[in-house]
Amino acid sequence: IEKVLFNKDSLPLYQTSSGFQASIPMSVYFQYYTKGAKSNAKFIIEEPELNLFPTAQYELVKFFIERVNSSSSSIFITTHSPYVLTSCNNLLQAFTTGHKRSQASKVAQVIPKKFWLNPSDVSANLMMPGGNGVENIIDDSPWCISDSGVPQCDWPGNLWHFFAGTDCGGGTRNRIVMGFD
Repeated sequence: IEKVLFNKDSLPLYQTSSGFQASIPMSVYFQYYTKGAKSNAKFIIEEPELNLFPTAQYELVKFFIERVNSSSSSIFITTHSPYVLTSCNNLLQAFTTGHKRSQASKVAQVIPKKFWLNPSDVSANLMMPGGNGVENIIDDSPWCISDSGVPQCDWPGNLWHFFAGTDCGGGTRNRIVMGFD
């Protein structure tokens, strides 16, 4: 990838932010291997949120989910980002609300169906500090990734507001391991 197109302007990739320099090649690779005969690929992506603003993290999560939903591929993500978790929760909630309450058209106006995340296709685990085990953090009551023990953040773009705290990075650096099939 030599150049990146921004609206009508283009920049050499090396002149873009480090977040773009990491996420654009990863996205191109991901898109290529989730199409056609290659659509049953398995991906492991470590901390895709690095150097990305929260809205860019949300767009990247939506991109991953859209590609996985339209293929037989699977993705395994590790993250420290409450924004990635909140993004997943929004997409889980869109699926649940759209299917369980016959609100598909209303929900699809906010979050298009191609981004909906089926709870039965998701696993999420919190790796405890010091290697003291793994905890399942899927809450099957509202079908969301629980914020128990997860660093929390306020984010106005969070439609269902799962993370209500304001501490964005303090405390221990637990790693969230998610899988989407």
